[in-house]
Amino acid sequence: MDMMTGQTRTFISVELPHPDDFKSITDTLKGIPGVRITPLNQLHITLSFLGDVDTDRIPKICSELKLAFKDVGSFHLSVKGLGAFPNERRARIIWMGIEDGDVLASCAKIIERTLKRIGIRHDKKEFTPHITIARAKDVVDISRIIDDHRDDEFLNFDCSSINVMKSVLKPTGAEHSVICTIPLKQNV
Repeated sequence: MDMMTGQTRTFISVELPHPDDFKSITDTLKGIPGVRITPLNQLHITLSFLGDVDTDRIPKICSELKLAFKDVGSFHLSVKGLGAFPNERRARIIWMGIEDGDVLASCAKIIERTLKRIGIRHDKKEFTPHITIARAKDVVDISRIIDDHRDDEFLNFDCSSINVMKSVLKPTGAEHSVICTIPLKQNV
C-alpha cells in the first residue's frame, strides 16, 4: 500500500430509502443456521465495485461521475422477489431482485465508461441488479423461502441520486459510508 495516499475500499451504489421495510424478510432468514443478515442500514444496490482505490483519486472519481450523470434523470425502482447465487438450493448469497433494472444497467455502463476513461480499475463482472440481504457461511437450501416470497414487492421508490461509497471491513461485516453523492436530474 502507498503510505503517502493510502487506499480506500470503494464502490458505487444506489441507497435504499426506508430500509426497515425489509425487516420482515430478514427476520424470516434469521433462523437459518450459518446465515448472516446484512444490517438494514447497509442495504444498497451496487452499480460498480472498485475495490481498493488510491484515496487521492477519489475526488476525481466524484467530479467525473457528477459530470457523466448531469443529464441523467431520476427514475423509479421496484424491489421485488427473492433469489440466491449460485442458486436457491445451494445458496451462498441471498438477494432481493430489482424489477425494470434496465435503467440501472444503463447507469452501470455510464460508470464503467467514466472509470475506464480516467484509468480506474473496477470489477468487470456482468451487472446483475440485486440487493444482497444475507450471506451463508456454507451453502444452504432456501428454495422453500424463495418460493414463498418470489413475487413479493418489498419496496417502490424514486431514485434521485447515486453514491460513491467507502467500505471498511470489520469482524462484524463491512461498514459503509457515503464519500460523495451524485445527484440525478429531477424530472419535471
